[in-house]
Amino acid sequence: MFRLFIVLMMFVSVVNAETFVEANDGDEIRVVVPFVKNLDKKIIFEEPVAIGATGAFKNVIRTQSIGNTVYFTAKTTSDRRFRIVGKGQQSKKVYTLLVSISERADDADGIRVVSPGKSFGLTRSAGKSEVTPIELVRFVSQTLFSPSYAIEPLSGVRMVGHSLPDDLDFLYEGASLDIAPIRAYRAGKWTVTALKVINKSQFEEHSLSPDNLMKIYPRVNAEGVVAQHEYLGVTEDDNSSVIYVVSKDALAKNLKVGR
Repeated sequence: MFRLFIVLMMFVSVVNAETFVEANDGDEIRVVVPFVKNLDKKIIFEEPVAIGATGAFKNVIRTQSIGNTVYFTAKTTSDRRFRIVGKGQQSKKVYTLLVSISERADDADGIRVVSPGKSFGLTRSAGKSEVTPIELVRFVSQTLFSPSYAIEPLSGVRMVGHSLPDDLDFLYEGASLDIAPIRAYRAGKWTVTALKVINKSQFEEHSLSPDNLMKIYPRVNAEGVVAQHEYLGVTEDDNSSVIYVVSKDALAKNLKVGR
């Protein structure tokens, strides 16, 4: 297997609060996550990357993967340095990340991992800004869970029809969840479809961890899947949540299976 390790050293440049890192063999990615309210650490790869995290890591840092972007959010502070592995879903490259936590807001600057020689071609034209998948997911989440005055405007976003059946249980392996569409939004090439999920069990909680959400990928052409809540309980007060599926074009056109 081709193994790729990257380090923040040698050749980097900073553009629009992002550190560009050229991917050279034999290096590591050093990631510092800020333990500051409402700040995440963003790592942008050239392809979707599946992150493998240990239980100890998940207790300290929350991970979200949307398309080519991985977000780390510190849930608590820790002196530990974690070594975790990510695998490119297209190239099968293996990325090793050394992750630590700081209390500095400056450490929130994102990291963009690029192939050698590409870092000069990644700056945006003045005045042009494309909505990213994570921005679109956050906007959709706000429209569902926040009061109207708390929704941050996002230019270029519009609500679109989803053309999905009411019963989408087949999207999730097993028979543990009721799944139904809520609404969909589009910005540029990205569509985010919000799906309501309900735990069918009255006795066992259900985890919506990134590992469990991977069960959806064989059934849809998705760039990313994120859950609003980490667990589903067993009572009417806590047995439901929302998952957000990021796709290029409508989700209905990206289904691999169906009833």
